[in-house]
Amino acid sequence: MAAATVADLSRPVQRPNPWLSICTIALALMAGGCGPSLSDTKEVTLKTASSYPFGVACDDDGNVWIAQANANMIEEQSPSDGSINDRPIPTDDSGVRGIAFSYDSSSQRVWFTESAANRIGTISQAGPIVEYPLPHADSEPFAISGDGFNGVWFTELRGNRIGHITNSGVITEYNIPTPDSYPNAIDGSRGDLWFTEGRGNRVGMMSHNRIVEIALPHPNSRPSAIAAQYWGTTPTAWFAEESGRIGRVDVNGHFTEYDVPGKPDAIGTGPGLTLWYADGAERTITGVSASFEASDQPQDFSVTRPFQVAASGEIANVATCKDDLWATNPQSNSLIHAKIFVTQSL
Repeated sequence: MAAATVADLSRPVQRPNPWLSICTIALALMAGGCGPSLSDTKEVTLKTASSYPFGVACDDDGNVWIAQANANMIEEQSPSDGSINDRPIPTDDSGVRGIAFSYDSSSQRVWFTESAANRIGTISQAGPIVEYPLPHADSEPFAISGDGFNGVWFTELRGNRIGHITNSGVITEYNIPTPDSYPNAIDGSRGDLWFTEGRGNRVGMMSHNRIVEIALPHPNSRPSAIAAQYWGTTPTAWFAEESGRIGRVDVNGHFTEYDVPGKPDAIGTGPGLTLWYADGAERTITGVSASFEASDQPQDFSVTRPFQVAASGEIANVATCKDDLWATNPQSNSLIHAKIFVTQSL
């Protein structure tokens, strides 16, 4: 499929922010400083040994769903009552990786990628797990995201494609123009589709049923994760660059990069106009806050200190759900939970 490649890398003009953000002494003492903070951090070992938890997501009811690759199952945890429900995947050694949700009437449907089995799986409230083989062999589906409606988007690492599947099982695929781009992250949950190309050194988006790619200004930036911005009027996404930057791009091609501590390789949006990114190897999670002017351009971009959330292993993925943050640690076979605290401005 033909697609145009655009690259508008001009930095937006940074104007002085007329609103002065001031943290009160009391709030600063509570949170350990101004800006977003994490508290009550806990790391819990999962009950199935060596399960290799990878993808993590939470539904609208606050239940946490974990894709466990070695255990070949999907685990649902309910923080409200402590219950755990395991759902084995029918195909052996499926290589389950990402997990996400679509909407099905008045409820949500769980979806997940099976990288080794070349399938997309789903769990509905009405029945057991259903698996859909992909049209092309060895596509290696990896990342997955809800589309905000009745389907999900997913990436194909080897197939070099972006796919979409509806609740009824209809699959549509789109070829990525850049060869061997390695699409390793995706977010379509706000209705606009965004994805990263780890080898292509690009960020991609869908526009009028065609893929548009935006080349990053620095070589070997290694974009690895992406999250759609839920505030503002201009469709926008934030993404992590393992080279040590956080990037922001909107549908008009406006692009900004920020140098940050560590090597970001997972990212999510949180309450109070915040971002949270993980440095997997260092087992840290760092908060980012910014005020925004009427044009939706960020002002006063500020980064907190990194929060150490695990003693060993490596963080694979993060999910933010209201004021809860969840992360998986495959090597330690554990799930990390922390509360997000955002100080208020006067």
